[in-house]
Amino acid sequence: MTTAGMGAVLGGLGAQKANAARSNGRALVCIYLFGGNDANNTIVPLFQYASYAAARGELAIAADELLRVRTAAGQEEYGFHPSLSELQPLFQSGTMAVVGNVGSADGAPSIDPSLRYLRPGYALPGWAAESAGVARLGEGSVMKDILNALPEVGDLVRKVPGALTAAAPQQPSPVYTGFPNPLAESRRTGNQTTGLAMLAPGVALPSQDRARLAPEMARAAASLRTAFPETGLGAQLYQVAGLLKAGRQFGMGNQVFFCSLGGFATRAMQLEPHAALLKELSAGMAAFYRATEEMGISQNVTTFTDSEYSRTLQPNRSSGTEAAWGGHQLVLGGSVLGGDVYGRFPVLSPGGPDDVTGKGVFRPSQSKDQYAATLATWYGLEYPELVRTIPRITSYAKPALGFVAG
Repeated sequence: MTTAGMGAVLGGLGAQKANAARSNGRALVCIYLFGGNDANNTIVPLFQYASYAAARGELAIAADELLRVRTAAGQEEYGFHPSLSELQPLFQSGTMAVVGNVGSADGAPSIDPSLRYLRPGYALPGWAAESAGVARLGEGSVMKDILNALPEVGDLVRKVPGALTAAAPQQPSPVYTGFPNPLAESRRTGNQTTGLAMLAPGVALPSQDRARLAPEMARAAASLRTAFPETGLGAQLYQVAGLLKAGRQFGMGNQVFFCSLGGFATRAMQLEPHAALLKELSAGMAAFYRATEEMGISQNVTTFTDSEYSRTLQPNRSSGTEAAWGGHQLVLGGSVLGGDVYGRFPVLSPGGPDDVTGKGVFRPSQSKDQYAATLATWYGLEYPELVRTIPRITSYAKPALGFVAG
């Protein structure tokens, strides 16, 4: 047996052991904000408001419009974007936290290497796919991941003979995609949503059971009293709620969901479209949390945002922003140690100690590796598996960020 073959066998055995041990019934729901969410307007440290307003110029949110909150630990005041009105009370009640100034350790790549791309518009957190033994697409899989995320480029490359090796034979998979989006017309708004992906470790249903999954999900979701917003993200989260409720009859224990919300590449005339996107995020997250409460599973479900990067503090000449680096993320759930901001916010001053370009591109104070490791540990990964799926976690003195309990 080749070394590569032995590695595949051992990796598969490790994944089987991990899946067998992972029976705590927990679920993670990633809401990925494609295009790079402008975290600088998502939440503002009010103790830096003067610096923020001076640097933001025409993109600054007026102080009296920001939704004020006070952190439980440090009693510091922050202001949420006015569109996040459904999330402000959840922060104040202690069920939502902010994880501040998170970013990739390697800079701000346009294709997020922490994701495992499945097909155009569909992905999973890379650590979750790896821990569940989800096969890559064969040799050259990193390139294939990228090409799947960029179909126009992929079409060109695939025309070159031998440019990519043949994909590995498809095995029964614990990955589920293709759920119907009842609100596909939301794409007309320019907010691209292509549906959701679900990972159910250790559960690779045969085709006849896969065919039953969507109808059972729809029935389960329709039985909920919680009203979901009629948006692309609302439709995806509605389906997640149905899958959480129906999944047990298919033998699903732990689950990971990946939802997408596009349109955050706000390079021109940013204020109105960004406000609309944050309203969609706020309404969807709040409705989904209420649904988990209705089902009695809020302690076992954690919802979190992610994005490629934040955007520049200084606006560009088109009343928009450019791709930056460190940004802030939202984490919501019954196990979240909420009401606080985790991590150090950057000094909001172009050319200041945290700015790497002079335009408000902030070096992260904590990495995406740590962010992912905190969520993965809560989900059920033990430390050896964590090291296997997030290898660089060993380089951090503080591998977990402490924003979720147990």
